[in-house]
Amino acid sequence: MPGTYVIDQGATFAAALLMSSAPKDKFGEPGRQDTASDGTPKWAVNIAVTFTSQNGIAPASEVLAITITSPSDPGAGIPVGSPVSIEGLRVGINVPERRGEKIVGGKIWHSATGLRSAAASLRPVKGGEQAS
Repeated sequence: MPGTYVIDQGATFAAALLMSSAPKDKFGEPGRQDTASDGTPKWAVNIAVTFTSQNGIAPASEVLAITITSPSDPGAGIPVGSPVSIEGLRVGINVPERRGEKIVGGKIWHSATGLRSAAASLRPVKGGEQAS
């Protein structure tokens, strides 16, 4: 889709932690899980990220709401608060449009192809060492 950008997680975020993963509700139908056109379920995944500090600007953090299309819950088996790697992270903006007197859209969205625990790739810090 035009207007979407693939994000390099390693260059963009200093940290990414799983906050939640749940079925994504179909728009206007609370309690009914949304699906892709092929019937694959969509999941609403919230990831707390800290942006990498650049040019002397202090790092900033926020929670990203990410949609992942997957047959099963992408957060299953990953404890809340665990570091994660977001696979195929993309960002885009819904095109604003006028509906009567209101303007709708113009919102940023995030999607990804998968999620995996990054905890296995971390090593414990020993006295005086820095983690890699």
